[in-house]
Amino acid sequence: MKKSFYTLICLFYSVSFFSQKTGTDYYKAGRLQDSLGNCNAAIEDFTKAFQLESSNEEYIICKAMCQYHIQNITLANATINEAIKLFPNSMQVKLAKGWLFIYSDEFELAVNWANELKRSSKINDSILVFSGIANRSAGNYKEAINDFSTALITSPSDETILNVRAETYVRLEQHANALKDYNTLLTMQPKNTEYLLDRAICKSSSEDYNGAMVDFNKVIQLDDKNAIVYFERGKLKFTLGDEKGAIDDYSKSIALDPKNSEAYCSRAISKARIKDNNGSILDFNKSISIDPQNAVAYYFRGYLYVEMKNKKSACSDFSKAGELGLMDAYTAIKEHCK
Repeated sequence: MKKSFYTLICLFYSVSFFSQKTGTDYYKAGRLQDSLGNCNAAIEDFTKAFQLESSNEEYIICKAMCQYHIQNITLANATINEAIKLFPNSMQVKLAKGWLFIYSDEFELAVNWANELKRSSKINDSILVFSGIANRSAGNYKEAINDFSTALITSPSDETILNVRAETYVRLEQHANALKDYNTLLTMQPKNTEYLLDRAICKSSSEDYNGAMVDFNKVIQLDDKNAIVYFERGKLKFTLGDEKGAIDDYSKSIALDPKNSEAYCSRAISKARIKDNNGSILDFNKSISIDPQNAVAYYFRGYLYVEMKNKKSACSDFSKAGELGLMDAYTAIKEHCK
C-alpha cells in the first residue's frame, strides 16, 4: 500500500513537471489562435511566451502584429518601440516597425524608416523589399523598381520580388517590362493561376488581346470557380465588341461573387449596348444597392435615362456621380440638364 502511494506521488510530480508550458508552447498556441482570428487570445499567449523567454524577439513582434490586427495601432506601436529598446540590434524588430508604418498607411514614415535602415545597416534583400514596398505604397514607383531590381541581383529567382516588381511596372504602365517578369514567373510556376491572370490583364492593357484571351482561358481551365477571371475576360470581350459574350462572363462572375458591384455595373453597360434597357437598369440598381458610392454606375445609368427620355432621373444620377467625385458628370449636366 505504501509503495503504491509513493508511486502515485512520483507520478503526480512527474506529470506536473512535464505539463509545464514553455515559451515555445505559448508561441505555438498564439500562432494557432492568430490563424483562427482569435487575436486577443493570441496576444495573451505571445505575452506569456515572452515572459518565459524574454530573449526571443519573435514573440514580442507577433504580439505587436496581433495588436495591429485588432486595430489597436497605438498599443502595437508601443509594443514595437519597447522591442526596439530591448533588441536595438535586431533587424527583425526594426523591419517589423517599418511594416507597421505601411500597415497603418503611414507611407512617408515607412519610406523615411527604410532610408534610415539603408544608411545605418548592411543592406540585404529584406531591407530592399521593405524599401521597395514602402516606396511603391508612397507612389515612388521608380525608386521601388530600383529597390526590387537591386534585390534581384542576389536573388534572381525570388518569386515574391519578381511579382511585386511586375506589379510596380504595371502601375508605371511599363507593360513590356512587367510581361518579362510574368514570363519568368510562369517559367517557374506554369500553372500558377495568379501569375497567369496578372499576365492576361497586362497583355490586355498593352492591347495584346489574343494573348490575353489565351491566358484567361488557361486560368479557367485550371480554376473554373475564379470569379475574377470571368469578370476580366468579360471586360476584354466587351472591348472586342462581343457584348453577349461579355454578358455571359459577367453573369458567371456574379454567380460566383454576387456582391461584386463592378460586375453588375459592367453587365449593365453591356446590356445597354445591345438595347436591353430594362435589364440594364436592373443591373445598375443592383450595383448601386451593393455599393452606394459607385459613381460610375450613377453616371452610366444617367446616360441610359437620357436615352430613355427620363431627364429628371438622368440629371439626378449625373449630380450624384459628380458628388461622388466623377468630374465628367458635370459635363453631362451641362449637356443634358439645362
